[in-house]
Amino acid sequence: MVVQAAERPAQKSSEGMLALHDLQLVYANLGDFLLLLPALLQQGGLLGDCVQASQALGILEPFTGEHIPPEAITIQGPNYREALIAKGLLSRNRAVLLVLEQLDGSLEGLGQQAIYLVEALPGFPCGCGVSRGRGG
Repeated sequence: MVVQAAERPAQKSSEGMLALHDLQLVYANLGDFLLLLPALLQQGGLLGDCVQASQALGILEPFTGEHIPPEAITIQGPNYREALIAKGLLSRNRAVLLVLEQLDGSLEGLGQQAIYLVEALPGFPCGCGVSRGRGG
């Protein structure tokens, strides 16, 4: 089931959800991560608030700072890692495009490149103007 942003009601943001906005964690080792794991797992309870806020307000692309409006977001199932699509791409696909753009100098230039992808990325070609074709 695909839900478009226009069908979603606006929701108030919870303080816990807003606290996640600028949260960035780095761990020196697995032990440090495991010590905080119970608290991190409790943050999963904020998922519904985060999804509702994204549907109502859009998202800030963490790699570029670009605002992606709610109209450009679809949710294609309950597994948000794989189902939350913004501007036709998953977040990791947008990250790949950003790195490729930085390496090549422009997204338009990628249209002339042969790029090996280790997984199917349905939205990938639309992000840089690359046409779909069969590899050889």
